[in-house]
Amino acid sequence: MVDTEALFSRVASEDWTGALDLLQTGSDRPPDDPVTVRALELLASGIERCLDARSLSDADVERYVLLGRSRRLPVGREREARAVESLLQRYRDAPVRALAIARLRPDLPGAISVIGQYGRPERSVLDDGEAGHRVVASEPTVIPGDAGRSLFRSPLEQAFHAAACRVFPEALVQCNVALHAALDFDRVKGRLTASERHHFFRGLVDCVVFDPAREFLPIRFYELDSTIHDDAVRRERDALKDRILSVAGHRLLRIRPSAGFSGPGDEEALVRLLRGLESAYIAEEDSRSTR
Repeated sequence: MVDTEALFSRVASEDWTGALDLLQTGSDRPPDDPVTVRALELLASGIERCLDARSLSDADVERYVLLGRSRRLPVGREREARAVESLLQRYRDAPVRALAIARLRPDLPGAISVIGQYGRPERSVLDDGEAGHRVVASEPTVIPGDAGRSLFRSPLEQAFHAAACRVFPEALVQCNVALHAALDFDRVKGRLTASERHHFFRGLVDCVVFDPAREFLPIRFYELDSTIHDDAVRRERDALKDRILSVAGHRLLRIRPSAGFSGPGDEEALVRLLRGLESAYIAEEDSRSTR
């Protein structure tokens, strides 16, 4: 459920980001009690008044639209139209984002212009197979260059992934995994603070190992740390991630390679490191189980 008192407080102080955070991390069911409904109406109308103000972030306007679409916020078609047009103006220099927003309301003048300039909403049927499987592909967006991005954010991350695949040959090893993709929010939210619930939907884990034999449940979580993580703000975020995984029954293994580590040539050393960690991890788990 949404904390109605906290929601009223944030709306009264025009803390739109905080109000949207409360709504996003609460129940996904549309509220039915009149007090909460009133608070949400005040929130929706308040954000509508601020749509053209740069103090309202692009991300908050997007959340406003999407929460309205999920019926968790009383946005409605007219308010949605204003928000979509506002986002299209904000994303004038970001064609990929503009096209994604335009396709939410292809009936609007601004959306028609964006779709006409950057892409087509049509789809192509690639295969109507004998088994009855229908394969449909969306038409590629026409933008300057390819907006694809590598899964890896650094050569060292790529080397670590290759090493983990060798140490866990039967597992699925993934990099930059969202916390909410690997953990069940409903099972942990009651034990998380407001800050931790907020970070749950923003945090990424550098490397997660999933076990195919157990329905691809996660079994190991790794972070590649560096001196960047010595920053006070970063340490605070790291502590949130550590706590979330602890509450979920997992341990986050933080690895800080020496200064000489840089990329693909370090794979063998990383394999040795991971195998040593795995042996120590298993021995410690065995010791815990026999206590």
